[in-house]
Amino acid sequence: MIKIRKYLTVFYTVLFMIIFCMILFIDKNIEYANKNNCDVSNIVLLIVGIIITVIVVIGYYRYFACYLQKRNKKECYFLLITANIVLFFIQLYIFKNIYFESNWDCGMLAEVSEGLAYHNYDINFGFSGDYFSRYPNNVWLTFVLTVIKKVNIWIGLETPYFATVLTGIAGVNLSVFFLTLIVNELTKDRQCSALAWIMAAVYLGLSPWCSIPYSDIFSMYFTVWIFYLYVRRNYAKYALLRWFFITLLSFIGYQIKPTVIIVWIAILIYQILSV
Repeated sequence: MIKIRKYLTVFYTVLFMIIFCMILFIDKNIEYANKNNCDVSNIVLLIVGIIITVIVVIGYYRYFACYLQKRNKKECYFLLITANIVLFFIQLYIFKNIYFESNWDCGMLAEVSEGLAYHNYDINFGFSGDYFSRYPNNVWLTFVLTVIKKVNIWIGLETPYFATVLTGIAGVNLSVFFLTLIVNELTKDRQCSALAWIMAAVYLGLSPWCSIPYSDIFSMYFTVWIFYLYVRRNYAKYALLRWFFITLLSFIGYQIKPTVIIVWIAILIYQILSV
């Protein structure tokens, strides 16, 4: 089983390197519907990303690493929570100023959920009914968006769409928080954990994609929570309860975005190969 695990590790490492190279060198040469051409090449974007990453890492080790090393566990948790609160207000300011009401699938879900939230049944349910018969996984997400908008209306606010954006960025913020805890659990290294937080904050927390209230954003914290529960399984007083929540979160996440189930499948395969 250990040999099989090693072979699978090598196989998927090579596979993802091939996919990465295809995205880097071939992607823009492929024609497809509604292609959005970018004047900047993928290689230039990669170089910019590497430069930003190097600057962040150097800055961290020069100005912050020593300070963090002297802090105890309680102080580190306090710093992490404080950093996430600051990150949330930065997210709030940025996305409040850049968000827009998207079209396509997100637009359909926004229209239907808002109609349900306001009990306005004049929307084109005939078309949306056909849409949901083709994309049934979006039924759950529509329900989630409807609940968010109903709460928004109930507390007297008239910003139902932005309420869904706000919920999405709050979830991404929590994902950054738990992702840091996952790295800390796996590496037992504060430096790696702090760098993981910085990278996640920059590339996930501040990604413009967070302003689109769709399944990509709402499924993110399910994958992170599932993996967090898994890496903490050895500390669980009630192990069966923890596995129950892993399965439950996998099921709910699957209903919102089917790819979430991949995490559960990966955990299952790893457990089998570890026997």
